[in-house]
Amino acid sequence: MLYPELTDVHLFLGRAPHSNLARALSENGLNIHAGELTHHIVRPSAEISPYIDKLAQGAYSWVCITSPKTLGLINSECAHLQQALHNATQQGTQFAAVGQSTKKSIEAYGIDVSLVATSPSSAAGLVQEFMKIEKNSIDNRPIFLPSSSIAAPLLHTQLGSMGWEVDNVPAYDTLPVDSLPHDIVHGLSQINSGQERSFFLATAPSVARAFYDLTAQSYTNIPPALAIGTSTYDTLRTEGFHVLFAFSRPDPSTICSELASYLRSH
Repeated sequence: MLYPELTDVHLFLGRAPHSNLARALSENGLNIHAGELTHHIVRPSAEISPYIDKLAQGAYSWVCITSPKTLGLINSECAHLQQALHNATQQGTQFAAVGQSTKKSIEAYGIDVSLVATSPSSAAGLVQEFMKIEKNSIDNRPIFLPSSSIAAPLLHTQLGSMGWEVDNVPAYDTLPVDSLPHDIVHGLSQINSGQERSFFLATAPSVARAFYDLTAQSYTNIPPALAIGTSTYDTLRTEGFHVLFAFSRPDPSTICSELASYLRSH
């Protein structure tokens, strides 16, 4: 659906220009200035492999994956990951994912996914899904939660409060890129020359922090921010952004409809 309110809007997005999100938002009429604002460095195999070995031995009741990048990054350091995943499923380990993209990344290894957080597609959403299931009093195996070293603590702390033991494992580091992508630099120059109706869409807390780090010293006219997720909203506020609101869902159709609604009322 094309929203007339969006045709003159410029949106800064910390995702690759060819990403599904960038493409879908552009198809709805938004002028997208996109580029990766973060990159990931996987932790050394010596730090991760002991947990993959435990996974292969059936030590976990659940594996929670919060990002489509997680398994690919681990696989780059731990060649036995795929075998470990299949060994785990044969011993009753189940898999949970945040969002459909993450679900697909797990299924790419031939693994079925039992729980998916889609409403909202976030750590909080996955907590809600776990609240719907009854913890098996016989299966006291812990949960394996590999994620970024800077991931918000909400998921593992909430699962812990529900009685689960969680192996919360920093599998990779998320860092800002060295410099702003060219397309974002070009878009910011338009703002500084008078371009209006521009917004920064923060898709994760790490993206919010990276955008701040990369612009704070060189740009004075930063567009107001829009957030995906409450933790991203809180991070934007902490970094000093003018934050308008957080979207109720992270999918492109919701982003476009709620932004169009905001523009009609302002």
